[in-house]
Amino acid sequence: MISFVFAQLGKNPLSGGLLKLPQLGWIGLRLSRAIAPGFELCQARIVKRASGYFVMLALQLNVSVPFIPPQGHPRGLDLGFD
Repeated sequence: MISFVFAQLGKNPLSGGLLKLPQLGWIGLRLSRAIAPGFELCQARIVKRASGYFVMLALQLNVSVPFIPPQGHPRGLDLGFD
């Protein structure tokens, strides 16, 4: 398996059935599933396998995770096995 990564993609790299890659330009693409709204395309990896070339897309979604302060009394257990 041979692969290489495009770590940074420009703005709006997807357009219909095309993906714009740096130094390569627009290439044809068939998505196996739709990209959910809100996700941002941040990286593409081109992989060559025996059955052909594939593109793996890395997506990013900015979410806020609430901070929940610890509550109660912590308990611990230390066991030793021979």
